Amino acid sequence: MWKNKQLTNVEKVKRIEHDMVFADYIRLISERKLSENGDFRVKTRELSERVGIDYEMFRKILNKHKPNQPRDCIIAICAALFCSVEETNKALFYYDDMPGLDATEGCRDYFIIQALEGNIGREHDYNYISKGVESVNNTLDNNKFSLLRLSNKTKSIERQIVLNGGDSSRINWISSEKFSNREEYHSSLSEFYKPYNYGISTVMEVELNGGIQYLSRKSNRSSIYVKNRNDLFPKILDEQTKLFIKFSSSLNDANLRELKKCYEILYDTRNWGLRKCAKLKDEGIVVYCEKFNYNIPERNEYFYAEIKDGIYTFSICESSMFMKEYLSINEFKQYYSHKKRSNESVVKTFHSLEEIKEFFKKMNSFSIELQRSYLANFISMKSSLEELHDNLKNRKEFIRNFNDIFGDEPNMIYIFFDVQKEFDCIEEELDIVCRKKDAVFEFEDKKITLSREDLIVAFELGIDDIEEVISLKIKHQDLNKIYK
Repeated sequence: MWKNKQLTNVEKVKRIEHDMVFADYIRLISERKLSENGDFRVKTRELSERVGIDYEMFRKILNKHKPNQPRDCIIAICAALFCSVEETNKALFYYDDMPGLDATEGCRDYFIIQALEGNIGREHDYNYISKGVESVNNTLDNNKFSLLRLSNKTKSIERQIVLNGGDSSRINWISSEKFSNREEYHSSLSEFYKPYNYGISTVMEVELNGGIQYLSRKSNRSSIYVKNRNDLFPKILDEQTKLFIKFSSSLNDANLRELKKCYEILYDTRNWGLRKCAKLKDEGIVVYCEKFNYNIPERNEYFYAEIKDGIYTFSICESSMFMKEYLSINEFKQYYSHKKRSNESVVKTFHSLEEIKEFFKKMNSFSIELQRSYLANFISMKSSLEELHDNLKNRKEFIRNFNDIFGDEPNMIYIFFDVQKEFDCIEEELDIVCRKKDAVFEFEDKKITLSREDLIVAFELGIDDIEEVISLKIKHQDLNKIYK
């Protein structure tokens, strides 16, 4: 317990001031979104087309020359840019202090949130970049809500009552089940926390013209399956059918939405206790770990530690840093494009216990409990990283375990690095046979010889590219010495 008495001054709540105008905020988001021509910047004209508003009118809305636009219009602009819920709420605030999206289950905003979350990551899909608003409207339509209203002059488009003989449809229920292949990589530090280990299986009961059908899809498969109550087995749903056209987007959104939830759980170390890993960086092994401050959880801070080139650093962070270090730049962009990859969350870094003690001596509000927490975690995390480094060196732990991943197919290492030709590999009775023990590669006017053992060591160091293996081999004749 904190023994220090903390006095709280009751202050009048002040209005939150805008630190940015609406138009600048939308332009800022547009800068990092993929356009139809492949550039990273969605221009105003293209954005107006995505939303479905005349260009000149859209410019006036952005610059607030046509103020008092409906809340739905701002949501549509954000949907067209594949904004996250947080970004959408900021846009509503910047436009006219509008309330953020209401997450109350079952209300209209709830389904808008579902669609926005399902859209995250699709902004890099050329076949989808113009369908952000359409996705939100489809979700609203399937759940019997009015579509997004883009103008005060336009009445909400309510769903019409369908008379007998019409095309009536509805979703009765949706059920999603999460699964993970994570345990297959329990001995491979660099694979255990990869987002692609997750999968979702979603089943949806739908009603079309009075008939009940069950649609299903697994996130790792592209096909949607259909089954009625009398079928023993499902069959692939034809993309030209009304069932597919009407409900496929809702089924895909449900899958994506549940995947995003898994990714968010994966992102935050507070859900995992102590997380640790290692990677090859600047031709040396860096070991790192992270832990939430469970001793004083109300501080909402994280401890991030690493040993690089023999130097130990211990940082206090405002948010989780682990996945930023764990994933490659492209992987982080793929799964967490709505998050920042910078180290802005680092509040303070220490290199010794003495630095921590000196820091607390200078603090105005000294806390014994907080100092103890910092000191204890500094020591325990350093010990954990030193143990990890020794275990890597002695092959008790692995960045990536070759035997566990390719144990049944040891020659898959040649396919992994795409060097079948160089090692003269052939297929015999569904097996890969390598006819060369070594292969010579030309790189930067040099000839470098690689063996199968070199490829395995490189794989276990977490290297994915053959050119990186060759470059490393030029500097280190024995790749195993990198562990020393």
